[in-house]
Amino acid sequence: MAQEYSQMRKEPLTLDYAYLFRMLSKSALVILLSTVIVAVAASVGADLFLSDSYTASIQLSVVARDTSTSRQSDSYVTIAVTRCLNVLNSNTLKEQIKKDEGITSISGTISSTQVESTNLITMSTTGRSAEEAFWLLKAALEAYPKLSDYFESGYLVQSYTSLSADNIIRTSPDVKRYTAMAALLSLAAGIGLVVMLVLLTDKIHSRSQAEKMLDIRLLGQLPFIRKKKAQKSLLITDTRTEPVYIEDMDKLTTRIQEHMDSGKYKTLLVTSMRENEGKSTIAANIALNLVQRGKKVLLLDCDMRRPAIYKIFDYEMEPDSSLSDYLSNGCEYSRILKRIPQTDGLLAILQSRAIGEPDKRLEERAFPMLLEIARNLVDYVIMDTPPLGIVRDAEIVAKNTDAAIISFEQDEVHAADINDTVDLLEAAGVDVIGGIMNMARSIGRSGRKNTYGYYSYYYAK
Repeated sequence: MAQEYSQMRKEPLTLDYAYLFRMLSKSALVILLSTVIVAVAASVGADLFLSDSYTASIQLSVVARDTSTSRQSDSYVTIAVTRCLNVLNSNTLKEQIKKDEGITSISGTISSTQVESTNLITMSTTGRSAEEAFWLLKAALEAYPKLSDYFESGYLVQSYTSLSADNIIRTSPDVKRYTAMAALLSLAAGIGLVVMLVLLTDKIHSRSQAEKMLDIRLLGQLPFIRKKKAQKSLLITDTRTEPVYIEDMDKLTTRIQEHMDSGKYKTLLVTSMRENEGKSTIAANIALNLVQRGKKVLLLDCDMRRPAIYKIFDYEMEPDSSLSDYLSNGCEYSRILKRIPQTDGLLAILQSRAIGEPDKRLEERAFPMLLEIARNLVDYVIMDTPPLGIVRDAEIVAKNTDAAIISFEQDEVHAADINDTVDLLEAAGVDVIGGIMNMARSIGRSGRKNTYGYYSYYYAK
């Protein structure tokens, strides 16, 4: 089944904006905290490492040496101003200053700009102190005439304003600006990282993606529904359960039954990739739905590590009446077979406590013999097993099972892991008829978002 279905997947993957929104919502706190930390670090760093700067400036005028008409024309003056700016902003001027002052390097900056549409040039120097800025400006003014004769003999550069320490301006670093820039960059980086992860991930987050990436058919989606107050389990026989969940479970059971009947299967294994993915609730509701259709069904809890079925039905177990007692002590079949009250005749074999090394119990001859007895008594046997991604119990059960389905939580499980699990089950000889995306975050038929509560239990590897 998996190999045939994998050949149908040819369309390229596209960005799922709903999944992107969910991931951004999940990551919002981390992104915001990271942004705050970066902003604080940038603010502290700016205070520690950025110091005040001082700028000294003077205005210069470019004038012709003679008063001839040609020298006074705008075009000639513009060319002369450009030549002067090239020298004033060149490294040649700095080298001349070093020669004159006998220094090896200049820490400050020198810049010159033309006052628009005039023959005036504003020359500015910036230093770490007022003295440094003033000295650098004075040294540049003294060094320039020694260079000007090499490129321009028809024009002079004269001081238009006086050189004065009173014109020095102190500039403090804009800490708020640096902090805001750092925060925006951090925020953009966080959002960009989430977008990149969404584009590259193979976690199953939508029906279309599941159909493109999984080697099995997606049988259906179950919405994320929160249980009502005092509601212990999310069962389709409970009037407090949301109708949308009951309807989706009915559709899911229909598809499962069609596959079971077409293959003449009687035993169905229900497993998951990880804990807390709602497989036990799904197994119980499939069994209940089949009973509602007039079928005789046995619900078998093969999870002897963290049994949950008896909790879901709130069933009070008698001593020595669990599945493990049958497999270990050889107690009577009639002692472990239960009829669940208020379920229209659902039969169950339950487990009420965790035992050590349950995989060895399942490998004993008693388990396949138990399934053979059940096949002759009921129409379907629905088996709940521990997550296959954690322990090997489900793989052992699969060797004695006709069909299997895999439950996985939306946004949490990688497609590669599911496909590896499918290969493992098929190697055990079971027909994996499909997967179920559980706890799907989407808009329900009522027009509002659904949330889903479920039995949570933990597995120790």
